[in-house]
Amino acid sequence: MSRTIRLSLLMAGVVTVSSGCGGAEAPAAGVVGSSEAQALSSAYWTRNANMYDARNLHTATLLESGLVLVAGGTTGSGVISRSAELYNPYTDSWSSTGSLNAPHQNFSAVRLDSGLVLATGGQDGSGAPYSSAAELYDPDTGRWSLTANMGVPRAFHTSTLLGSGKVLVTGGMTPVGDASRSTELYDPATGTWTPAGSMSTERFFHAATQLYSGEVMLTGGLPLMSNQVDVYNPATNTWRQVQPLPTLRQSHTATRLYSGYVMVVGGQDVSNNVLSSVDVYDPYNDQWFSAPPMNRPRRGHTATLLYSGALMVTGGSDESGPLASTEVYDPQYNRWFLIDYMPQARIGHTATLLDTGEVVVTGGTTTSGNLLATTVRFTQQ
Repeated sequence: MSRTIRLSLLMAGVVTVSSGCGGAEAPAAGVVGSSEAQALSSAYWTRNANMYDARNLHTATLLESGLVLVAGGTTGSGVISRSAELYNPYTDSWSSTGSLNAPHQNFSAVRLDSGLVLATGGQDGSGAPYSSAAELYDPDTGRWSLTANMGVPRAFHTSTLLGSGKVLVTGGMTPVGDASRSTELYDPATGTWTPAGSMSTERFFHAATQLYSGEVMLTGGLPLMSNQVDVYNPATNTWRQVQPLPTLRQSHTATRLYSGYVMVVGGQDVSNNVLSSVDVYDPYNDQWFSAPPMNRPRRGHTATLLYSGALMVTGGSDESGPLASTEVYDPQYNRWFLIDYMPQARIGHTATLLDTGEVVVTGGTTTSGNLLATTVRFTQQ
């Protein structure tokens, strides 16, 4: 490992938090009320080995082995890539693995219960705007194999592994240039797709969050920027609506906290303003409340729930371009803590929680518009 960058984390009651940490408070019970969440006393970023290919709009999936599979995206000269590579966090090294059967960018990837990885849709550069292709990566052989195509070609969609082992795919852009209301289910046991009903509104650049109940909640997105919130029930294969999202947004994140509450963070509003605001959904009482805003407005960022129960967001962009800043929400204090910058600003990157509890960030686009091959690792103490 090369240069290590030490970070000073603002501690509640130790130093004054910079402006932007105020805002509407959560109910008296707190956003989480979890004794498991603990404020970080210190943390650091480490520059790790570079990927073979600079890329953005790719996927990164944690395998059962603890390795990270990085696949597809856009590489040099704007080429949509078939390449894939493996990161070993224990040796800080990259190795090549089998290539995708088709190029993919703006696609999704999810690890199945079998350990295989399912990659779906996206853009493939073939001239058709969006792809219906689906393929499976086998870590034991290092090879990709085609499985049945999705019923609807799509990109900018979401994929969620259900408790049944099936995968729910929602929304996205379709070949006719419209956003889709359609959803479908992939059954790994049969390698087939079946319809899963329609959402209440078309969506892309939306977020999908699995609740403790096993249901999947969809928030925000384009093109209509609706405040409607759809919840999918896998047991009945039906959709219902819950209380509407207080703040219209797209390109946001929505993360289930240990409490079961869902924290919806940042994004962009109908006037193209980049948001720092945070809305929190309580699924037990079907209600929303506000949480303190982030210190920096951002869209296209990543959000990772740490083992401590804290939520870390990295990068993304504001009105001025890609961001290097990183901040952590600690539910015990109901506050955001701004930590020092990543070595490079980036958007279109990935952030993966490792088995060690560290977070590895790969690729993306930086302030100059250049694609990144760099990999950095966040370690909390």
